[in-house]
Amino acid sequence: MTPLRICFLWHFHQPDYRRGDEFYLPWVYLHTVKDYVDLVKLFQEYPVKHTINVVPSLLLQVDAYLHGRKDPVQQLCERDPDDFTDEDRLQLARWCLTVQTGTMVAPLPRFRELHDRLGDPSTLTPSEILDLQVSLLLSWTGPLHRHDPRIAPLLHRTTFTMDDRTTTQQVHNEILSSMIPTLVEAERSGQIEISVTPFHHPILPLIIDTNVARQSMPNTSLPTVPFKAVDDATWHVESAINDWFARSGRRPRGMWPAEGSVSDDAISLMASAGVAWTATDSDVLRHSLGPEYSPASAYLQYEAGGEAATVTMLFRDHELADAIGFEYAGWDPEAAADDFVRRLEERRRLIIQEFGEDALAYATVPVILDGENCWEFYSENGVPFLRALLSRLADRNRFEVVTCSEAASAAPDRHHRLPHLVAGSWIRGTFDIWIGSAVKNAAWSALGEARQAVRALGDPPDLLERVLRLEASDWFWWYDERHAAPNKADFDHTFREHLRGIFEQAGTTCSLDLRIPIAEAVMQDTKGAVSKSVSFSKQSAMHEADAISSLVTIETDGNWQRVIVHLQRAMLESEEVMVTITDRHHGERCCCVTHDDYMFRSMLHDEGFERLPEGFAIYVHTTTVWFIKIEEQRASGNNVSTVLTFELDLHGAG
Repeated sequence: MTPLRICFLWHFHQPDYRRGDEFYLPWVYLHTVKDYVDLVKLFQEYPVKHTINVVPSLLLQVDAYLHGRKDPVQQLCERDPDDFTDEDRLQLARWCLTVQTGTMVAPLPRFRELHDRLGDPSTLTPSEILDLQVSLLLSWTGPLHRHDPRIAPLLHRTTFTMDDRTTTQQVHNEILSSMIPTLVEAERSGQIEISVTPFHHPILPLIIDTNVARQSMPNTSLPTVPFKAVDDATWHVESAINDWFARSGRRPRGMWPAEGSVSDDAISLMASAGVAWTATDSDVLRHSLGPEYSPASAYLQYEAGGEAATVTMLFRDHELADAIGFEYAGWDPEAAADDFVRRLEERRRLIIQEFGEDALAYATVPVILDGENCWEFYSENGVPFLRALLSRLADRNRFEVVTCSEAASAAPDRHHRLPHLVAGSWIRGTFDIWIGSAVKNAAWSALGEARQAVRALGDPPDLLERVLRLEASDWFWWYDERHAAPNKADFDHTFREHLRGIFEQAGTTCSLDLRIPIAEAVMQDTKGAVSKSVSFSKQSAMHEADAISSLVTIETDGNWQRVIVHLQRAMLESEEVMVTITDRHHGERCCCVTHDDYMFRSMLHDEGFERLPEGFAIYVHTTTVWFIKIEEQRASGNNVSTVLTFELDLHGAG
């Protein structure tokens, strides 16, 4: 039996959490000591190859830690418990409450005991503060490093000493120091390939020209003046390649573009920089091939780019990636590994059915996902699941797990030419997470004004560097209404502070009021509209892979209101969205929407329904309180529901 070829790419990325040289959030430190090093070391225990993708701006932050910079968690955990103020207690409790209860708190008995006390941190004694400091550090210690003889005895302790705290901090510092050498050594072994992302993790096609978003989002609104900075895009690509070469002495052959974002121009730019392969999601291939697309076509290799140079493209299987990222965390590890193998066998049959068994010699199933975000929801940080999976994939009679370079270079005479790539990302094949709403467009416009101001001064290096950092995708990710997190306001504040500094240094001003949150500034221009994001997930604030609805907006105009349900993707034939709108007097309006039909019912004959390019609207008589229930029946078999409550202040609306 010819083995099925598979390639894994694990994306290591954290936004730049610094204001100036100071860290304001600790996630680089915490994910490094819990995930990045231990994941690579675990991979090295099995004869299975992987590709690790690193973002240079992440490595720069690791460098900063190694040069003595501290983040808020480190500073709190270094402070003498006797010196804690009430504010210190509150901040320590806040960070302890961000830790996943079932998988990270529960295994540590002292953390479990004190967790219920965090609602009133003012009562914590110095000895309890010390116990929380050590417990917090232990909860973020990587699963393999928990076997360190200095750490293992602490895991079941119910009280701690200052020496215990010092020991845990020392182990964490050793893990931080080992991250980049571990990656370099793994690459030299040949078992791990290192690829890179453009330097500050920008959405490369949008940096080149934001108007390209219309290729996959033809009806969306975009900034009036498009953002265009081809030179910046070139810098991000070339600097990323040079950064890893300087660290390892090896030039990376591949590039995972931030958020899998690609376009014809972005591919040509990568080709000019000598990139051999890149990857994105199969939805981008589906949009690009149109009626010629079939699910099995995503397992072939494609050549894209200009006549002078091309790049080999791989297209990820998002169902397999999402199974690891979103589904398996609560499963029995052995059952999850068996299910993953079952799905792989389905892919084998699909390839044979469409292309014949000979195609197994080169067709490859790409599994591409974040390398850190899902593991805190797994028992033991995912180690039992990964061991079960990797032991099965090590069966060379059934599977051949290759690097992305090996996948891309297989049977070059069988590669298909892709004459045109519909620009898109790995989330539904569009850019709507990062552009297209009033708030995101305003952020792009403000960045565009800053870029113009710096360009007018001749691109002085210090100002240009600040602009390049603001081109990162993460700022715009957090301006999306669907994403919620306790630190979301920190991103807006930091983005605006960076912009204000640029404008002040450039001696000019921004048309947007940067003294207030961008969403608030935009709302001042759109009175009468109130929006709430739709979320069905209890597990994570991250994006739901198969959600249909994204946002509900209520617009008020005198005696009428328009309730808009925004859809974040096209509905499939088997899917259905039901919306029930109830006023304070229990009067109901219901609509049931499918991909090609709808039913609407209201007790008032003059209320109505309208299809919109990216959603639908219900027209109702104005009132101040609405309860909106949204139910989704998805093609995946998930049936979910949620309720949004709108209490509207109509003073001055309409």
